[in-house]
Amino acid sequence: MAKLSSLALALGLLALLWLWVPFVPDASAIQFDGINLFIELKPRAVLATLANLSSLSVLSYSLVKIVFLLLWLYLLIEQLRQYLKVSTLFSSYGLIWFGLSFLFAFGLVAYLTLNLGYIDVVAYTLSLLCFLISSKAQLRSPLALLGIWFCGLTAILIHEKSLFDLAIIGVWLCWQRGFKDALIKIAPPLLAAILFLWFVSHKVTSGLPPGTYIGFLQANVFGIFPDSLNLWGILLGGGAQWVLYFTLSITVVIEQKSIINMIRAAIASCIMGALCLAPLIVASDTNRMVDLIWLPCLIMIGVLDWPSLFLSRAWKMGLTIMCIVQFLIPPVLMYNHGVVPMNCYANFLARLMPLEKKVVPRHFGLISYHVFFRQNSLKIVCD
Repeated sequence: MAKLSSLALALGLLALLWLWVPFVPDASAIQFDGINLFIELKPRAVLATLANLSSLSVLSYSLVKIVFLLLWLYLLIEQLRQYLKVSTLFSSYGLIWFGLSFLFAFGLVAYLTLNLGYIDVVAYTLSLLCFLISSKAQLRSPLALLGIWFCGLTAILIHEKSLFDLAIIGVWLCWQRGFKDALIKIAPPLLAAILFLWFVSHKVTSGLPPGTYIGFLQANVFGIFPDSLNLWGILLGGGAQWVLYFTLSITVVIEQKSIINMIRAAIASCIMGALCLAPLIVASDTNRMVDLIWLPCLIMIGVLDWPSLFLSRAWKMGLTIMCIVQFLIPPVLMYNHGVVPMNCYANFLARLMPLEKKVVPRHFGLISYHVFFRQNSLKIVCD
C-alpha cells in the first residue's frame, strides 16, 4: 500500500510537470537511424540500438524516455519514503516527503526529458538502481553484484557522463561501507566502461567522440572553462538542491561522534559535491552537467541520523521556501553562456536577455548570459 502511494505521488508530480513544461517529441531521435551495437560498437548507442531493433517511431522513442522518467521519480520517491518512514502523506513526515519529492521532481532532469528529449534520465535511472542495490546488498551476494555491475556499466554505455554517477556511489560506499566494498561493487563496471570507451574512442553516436574529449583535456585541462564555468548555469542546474545538499552536509558532519568521523564526512561530502561539478571540464552545457546533484542529496538524506531535523519549524519553513524557489527557477538549458527556454515562463524571462548575436566578445565570464531563441512549437505557442 505504501509503495502505491509512492507511485501515485510520482504520477501526480509527472502530471504537474507535463503541465508546466510542454512535452516535445524528440526529433533528434532521427539521427539514431541505422545504429546497431550488434553491427558496430559505438558509445551512447544502447538506447538507439533498442529503438532501432524495435522499429520505434520518434513519438514512441520519446515516450519510452517518459516511462524512464516516471520510473526514476518512483524509485527516488519510494526511497525517500523509506528514509523518512512515512506511513501517510497527510502527516508531519508525509508533508516533508512531499516537499523533498517536489524538489527532486521539478528540476532539470525532468525538464530536459520532457522538452528537449535528452537520454540522461535513462542513465540516471540505472545509476539510481545501482545505488539502491548497493545500499541493500550484502558484499557476498553474487546476484546483487551482477545487478550493480550491469546497471552501472549500462548507464555509462548509454551516456559516458554516468562515470561521475558511479564515482559518487563509490565515494559513498568507501565512506559508509569501507574501501573493499566500494572496490568490489564499483571498480568492475567502471573499469569495463573505461576499457570500452577507449576501444571506441574515435567513434561517435551523438556529440563528440570520447577521444576528442580526452584530446581537449590533454591540450588544456581548463580549456573548456570559458564556455562551461558559468555561475548562472551552475545555480540553475541544481537550483534549491544546492541549498539542500549544503544543509544536509553540515548536519551530517555535525552529528558525527568523533573528530575522525567528522573529517571523513566532510571529505566525502566535498568530493561528492566536486564530482557534480567535474563534468564541466569536458562539456559546455553547464546546467545539464551539474544536475547530477540530486544523487548526493539523496545519499545525504539516507546517511542522516538526525530525523528531528525534518520536523523542526525552521526546516519546514526552509523546505517551503526551497520548493517555491525551485518552482520559480525558469526551465532552461544553458550552454556556452546561452539560454534555451523550455516553457512560456522561461521564454518571457529570456526576452529580457540580450540575443547571442548582439553580445561581444564571444567569451564572457563567470556571470554572463545571453539567449538562444528556439524555432519550434514552443515559440509558436508562447507567441
